[in-house]
Amino acid sequence: MASSMPEVPIIGSARKPKMLDAIANSCDMVLAFGQPHADIEATADRIRLLPATLGWAPIRRSYGENGIAAMTYALLNARESTRRELGLSEERERRLREVLLAEGFDAAIDLVPASAWDAFITEDDAETAGATARRLGAACIIVLAFDVGPLGDQVKWAREVLDRAGS
Repeated sequence: MASSMPEVPIIGSARKPKMLDAIANSCDMVLAFGQPHADIEATADRIRLLPATLGWAPIRRSYGENGIAAMTYALLNARESTRRELGLSEERERRLREVLLAEGFDAAIDLVPASAWDAFITEDDAETAGATARRLGAACIIVLAFDVGPLGDQVKWAREVLDRAGS
């Protein structure tokens, strides 16, 4: 009996080059998410040499508190050298982790260096995001959905970004 499920790509995600190569050689698509823009650019450059395509999940400014949470976790999971370059000292990082656990994001947001915003957050301008998607060679945009209310607008934005990217 034939499956009624449509054929869908197998998607993997990795950060370290060796694992990224393994994912790109084993899966149909590599998910670029939760990394500074520079690291996503490097991932895209590497993927161009491998058999997988790239799916981009931008953390948009309009995601509000959920975007702040995603960006904060992305920062804390970034390479130590990246965290230090972005102004998150060891002491500040320790304090950020403590405050996150004890009090939550609202209490911790002031401990996130301003430079992290520029490094992780994608502005909502579809033209600019489309240029980024084109530069990355993104085959698709992954919508980070946190609430049903804005989902339609988020999907519309993602389609517009892909249109502007020429995908």
